[in-house]
Amino acid sequence: MRLASWFLVACAVGLFALNASATVRINEVMASNGSTIADADGDFEDWIELFNTGAAPVDLEGWSLSDDYAAPLMWTFPSVTIEPGGFLLVFASGKNRLSGPHLHTNFSISASGEEILLTRDDGTLADELAPREIPRDVSVGRQPDGTGEWVYFLTPTPGTANDGTGFSQLLDPPAFSHESGFYAEAFDLVISTDKPGAVIRYTLDGSEPTTDSPLYDSPLHIASRAGEPNVFSEIMTGPYWSPPEGEVFKATVVRAAVFTEDALSGSPGTHTYFVDPAIHERYPAPIVSLVTNPDHLFSDETGIYVPGALWEDQQPNAPWRNPANYREDGPEWERPAHITFFEPGGQVAFAKDAGVRIHGGATACFPQKSFRVYARSGYGHEKFNHPLFEDDAPDIHTRFLLRNSGNDAYQTLFRDAMIQTLAKPLGLDHQAYRPAVVFINGEYWGIKNLRERMDQWYLHHRHGVDPNNVDVLSRDRGVQHGDSAHYDAMLAFLETADIAEETNYRHVQTLMDTDDFAAYQAVHIYASNTDWPGNNIDYWRLRTDQYEPEAPHGHDGRWRWMVYDVDFGFNYDPLYSPPHHNTLAFATAPNGPSWPNPPWSTFLLRTLLGNEEFRA
Repeated sequence: MRLASWFLVACAVGLFALNASATVRINEVMASNGSTIADADGDFEDWIELFNTGAAPVDLEGWSLSDDYAAPLMWTFPSVTIEPGGFLLVFASGKNRLSGPHLHTNFSISASGEEILLTRDDGTLADELAPREIPRDVSVGRQPDGTGEWVYFLTPTPGTANDGTGFSQLLDPPAFSHESGFYAEAFDLVISTDKPGAVIRYTLDGSEPTTDSPLYDSPLHIASRAGEPNVFSEIMTGPYWSPPEGEVFKATVVRAAVFTEDALSGSPGTHTYFVDPAIHERYPAPIVSLVTNPDHLFSDETGIYVPGALWEDQQPNAPWRNPANYREDGPEWERPAHITFFEPGGQVAFAKDAGVRIHGGATACFPQKSFRVYARSGYGHEKFNHPLFEDDAPDIHTRFLLRNSGNDAYQTLFRDAMIQTLAKPLGLDHQAYRPAVVFINGEYWGIKNLRERMDQWYLHHRHGVDPNNVDVLSRDRGVQHGDSAHYDAMLAFLETADIAEETNYRHVQTLMDTDDFAAYQAVHIYASNTDWPGNNIDYWRLRTDQYEPEAPHGHDGRWRWMVYDVDFGFNYDPLYSPPHHNTLAFATAPNGPSWPNPPWSTFLLRTLLGNEEFRA
């Protein structure tokens, strides 16, 4: 009798535990977090909110989250308890953190739609969100919490109840009668939707349509914009700015979205039309049409392209050092944009939502600035799948640059690209180049250098290495990715070892690619680059436990160097590069100034030249 009672109690406890574990649900998901909530690093990452609908706490240790039906156990929880009626926020960032102020999964979420799975520690499915598009700064959540139907929220509530207005449907963008491209003659643009009772609203200034935007009620006449006044190019963008000398060429940008009272408008349709009788002969280079809300670029408060509210004229003789909006960086200064890439002749190569940031240091104060363009899952895609360049560069890019040619922006517009092209046959990491014409919200914005962005993703696409398993350092061991421990140990060895001894030199060759380093130094010395070596120096290695001599190039665990930003090369400025300048002496000076050749920056070359083999 006592045994039977114990068995019944055990069964009851087990059933209660099973029911308790069944009460944890996926409650809210955000796949493109632009400004809703930041993690402890200040990054705005995707997130998944769980809710415990039951009356007992649940320890999630051994449970899993995933964005792939084929791999439901992609990321596993540590021991963390979610209380009855409690919420748990997990950032889906790819950072893979099991401790700290926030948990982070090892995956991120695509805004274009992918499944979200919650799996119990026994391998059974606890809950799921089926794939669906989730626009930027919009969430999908249950209403009421934990048990209701999935709806869209314009005002997400991470970590709290879903008590706002929910929309049951996300509307598709309307259809356009004409594709983006070149048109020799004017035409009437028809925009349509098959949603009963819906209206279409549109904009022509790059902003996303809202319920206050003009109502589309008849075809839009798309014609040449010749004779129209300049708008965006008349906005002051920095201390060296001056207005264009005349009228700039303009395209027509149309953005349109569908609206109803009971559904949420999705991403707008965005098209760029170039209308001119000679348009097919006008631009022999590719064209990048960048379309975004004007405030994202030009607002004093949030605009990334202007001095803005952060401007302070602290150093009139060095305005590039003054605080300004355009000098800010990081996720909070990334802005959403729509990018349409036209190959010469007007053929659309791709049209995608993306993120843009200002790129560059001192040159960010120039009137025409450089952009970094980001593909992210939060924008609906993680790659730009198009051969942007005509050489041996990869056909897939995670990021790319629209560069103003740096310090050379007022001279050749290709100095850095030309010098890097000379470095290419030496097998050095360099940035592919192609000139491109840029338009911002329909206005001509000049010729830019289309370039690869050098970071861990460049290394992934160029060398096939794991982007999460590399050390990337800048200048004097500034960590861009990974850590500096291996490089620190190499420098410590060189500070005490006699490099003239063959055994010591052979050991160093297991730590760094000395041939790569010699070629890297030769390029800068030959080009007489004087904004280096204390500046514009990046180097990297794949993290391995030891030197792997049989591994493919870039996979052996040794340090290699990247050639970039050689704008001061080939006598850019006689003040720094006089004709009699001895760049070899400059690159080996033991006591150079803090810029551009401080002692730390010449130490490696000075030391290695003490070895006969390396010197030869």
